[in-house]
Amino acid sequence: MGPILTIAMNTVTSFVQFLYSIAPAITGAISGGLWLLLVSVGLSKAFIPLFTADFATMGYTLFGLVAFFIAPMGIGGSMVGIELRAKKKSVKSIAWSAFFTAVIAGITEPGLFGLAIPAKKPLLIASGCNVIGSMLVLLFGGKLYTLSSAVLGIPALISPSKGIGLSFWAVIICCIITLVLSATLTYFFGWSQENEDSFE
Repeated sequence: MGPILTIAMNTVTSFVQFLYSIAPAITGAISGGLWLLLVSVGLSKAFIPLFTADFATMGYTLFGLVAFFIAPMGIGGSMVGIELRAKKKSVKSIAWSAFFTAVIAGITEPGLFGLAIPAKKPLLIASGCNVIGSMLVLLFGGKLYTLSSAVLGIPALISPSKGIGLSFWAVIICCIITLVLSATLTYFFGWSQENEDSFE
């Protein structure tokens, strides 16, 4: 299994590098939409060489920004929608816990495996919102200057040479948009009584 996973990761890395050389913003948006899926199958590590190459050549990363700031907001928002919609205390507890780990620390796995993947629609909504958030943040010039994530990683958005500027605020605003949009859509369309009944 190990060699197969390594080959898959190298293939993903090479393919994304090729796309990135052609259209960075579009590739970043696609990556944002696929990031949660990549995390769920263990292929997210394939992007680490891209992040490090970006830091070495440009001093910042776009992919890292999408992966470690926008994507956690998408899944975090879906957890808010579930928490507000769900009736069972056990579901609400999982949702709130997963929300905090995603939005504060950028850890998406509890939300992914705890609720989003089993319920399906929250995963699709979060991924769709990540596409929108990723495209917006790249269009408005967002950048990540060191490898860090979510609320705890906010200082990593500050430019070492220019300080807090347009890039910083672009990321903050796009994270909020992604979070609110995902929460709203999940509340109205992502959680049903059938989902509720399937969780003990």
